[in-house]
Amino acid sequence: MTTIEPQSPMAVANYVIEHAHKHNQVITNLHLQKILYFLQAATLVKFESPIIKGDFSKWNYGPVMREVYSAYKDYGSSPIDDFAPNIDIDIDNGEWTINKPQKIDTSILEDKTIKSFIDNTISKLLEMNAWQLVDLTHEQDLWKKDEAKIVHHSADDYSNSEIKQYFEGNSKYQIWK
Repeated sequence: MTTIEPQSPMAVANYVIEHAHKHNQVITNLHLQKILYFLQAATLVKFESPIIKGDFSKWNYGPVMREVYSAYKDYGSSPIDDFAPNIDIDIDNGEWTINKPQKIDTSILEDKTIKSFIDNTISKLLEMNAWQLVDLTHEQDLWKKDEAKIVHHSADDYSNSEIKQYFEGNSKYQIWK
């Protein structure tokens, strides 16, 4: 089976944003968060490997990758029009530098099966608006079982194993197909 090397959250987010812009699609931070979540689920189901390193947090409007949210939160509900810079801070010296935005490791895209799957999944998810995707996440037991904790910001993060297991057992939510 083909496997995927998990990427940094920002690299995948920037890939999704770039894909949206190439196809003249508008994308907001909320929309991006849900696309990342469903893309993670899709790669877990299809390749038994996450595309994103890290765990999604359970928030009021569904799954969130904190690092990506923080990078784009200043956009609010407005469309994201550029990549967030990659800022390195050297706390010991009090210096900071702004680097080019993180990009996805293109070696994972050399496998045409993976690239095609990722691109097709992103395109399908972009066809749905952010609120449709939010509603789908709120229907899922993964979110509903922790709703009271989510409201009080005390819910545990989603684990990749629970996302994979849930989506494998609930094909109705495999909306990338």
